[in-house]
Amino acid sequence: MTGALISFVAPPYAGHLNPILAIALAALRRGHRVEVITGPGKIATVTRLGLPAHCPPMLADGILEAMPETPGNIFRNPFRILAQMRQGVSLIAPLRDHLIARWRADPPACILADFTAVPAGLAAGALCLPWVTLANPAFVLETHSGPPAYLGGLRPLPGPIGRLRDRTGWAAMGAAKSILFRLFGSDFRALGLTRLRPDGTEAIYSPHAILCPGLPEIEFARSWPPGTRLYGHLPLTPEATGLPPPGPDTRPNVLVTFGTHLPWAKAAMVGQTRALARRLPDVAFTLSLGDAARAGEPPIERSGNVTLRAFVPYQPELSAFDAVIHHGGTGITLATLAAGLPALVCPQDYDQPDWAARIAHFGLGHRIRRIDGNRTVRLLRAVLDAPPPALAPIAERLRQTDAEAIIFASLAPFLGPDPLP
Repeated sequence: MTGALISFVAPPYAGHLNPILAIALAALRRGHRVEVITGPGKIATVTRLGLPAHCPPMLADGILEAMPETPGNIFRNPFRILAQMRQGVSLIAPLRDHLIARWRADPPACILADFTAVPAGLAAGALCLPWVTLANPAFVLETHSGPPAYLGGLRPLPGPIGRLRDRTGWAAMGAAKSILFRLFGSDFRALGLTRLRPDGTEAIYSPHAILCPGLPEIEFARSWPPGTRLYGHLPLTPEATGLPPPGPDTRPNVLVTFGTHLPWAKAAMVGQTRALARRLPDVAFTLSLGDAARAGEPPIERSGNVTLRAFVPYQPELSAFDAVIHHGGTGITLATLAAGLPALVCPQDYDQPDWAARIAHFGLGHRIRRIDGNRTVRLLRAVLDAPPPALAPIAERLRQTDAEAIIFASLAPFLGPDPLP
């Protein structure tokens, strides 16, 4: 490879790393040199794709892998949020220093970092290297237009009451972030990290360019920080597949998944899905426990109209299903939309209520509170009988959007022309 070096930085979580890996593979195909910097739990996955991988030594004990495996909903317990933040903040300085030393020896032409990879931006700034943020999801950005995120899944509310609610919500979000910056003030001052730049943009995100999966048509915000591009959907499930082709069963097939984390929610997911399946004997249910390390294994259990699997990749196996019940993670939300499948979203934590709000507001599916509730039975039958009409145009829009072209147009000022024709 003779092209420019692009350094990709992301935590070892599928929802954060997989979009980065999809872009890294595209860069490799275009003739660029690449490196992927992540935690030890995903090094084998990265190298299996043919991508050079590096794990900083201070992450070798799997500290990042353990952080999201919380015993309960983190947003219901502010002490857990603070403990998780404190653990993350303690890693920023050693990671920044490691990246500075690594990139000083072999400077990348551009750094593409997940929005949670704060040390990458600090190291890039120290070395005057251009860096690009992958904000996943887009509504993590502070836009002050439309309903703010992370407040339980707010939907647009018209009129002066809605505008007042949104202004109050954005003010509350800004105040909460300012309080956190004060709580960790000494750490952040030592890092030279501030909350806002003079132009009002958030300093933890790139001043050069911000890339976001998704479409403007399914976002509430109508204004974005400078350099923000929504690129559609660039799918990748790096783990082995292994699902057999659909058998002679002619019943509608519904996938149920709560993603790769949230261990505390999955026992309830399994129990509630079994209860739902007893009420809908004419529907087949496939449950995924999200254990990527067991991809390709035969089913754990088959009982009546329920099949329990350790892992169901989103790409390309979604074509085997007629609807999806999921938690509202970015990956499964966009994969389901791209496949044109209706979704019932049962959000659990983090940004999931906000995705559920978008799915419901734009008529692409429904938000539910429990998988086994009466409302779920009624809504699932309805979407299986007649998928929401808004789905097909969004699926077509995602298919027509050249995600790779949008991404590399944003990277072009730093990389120059692709070395391969």
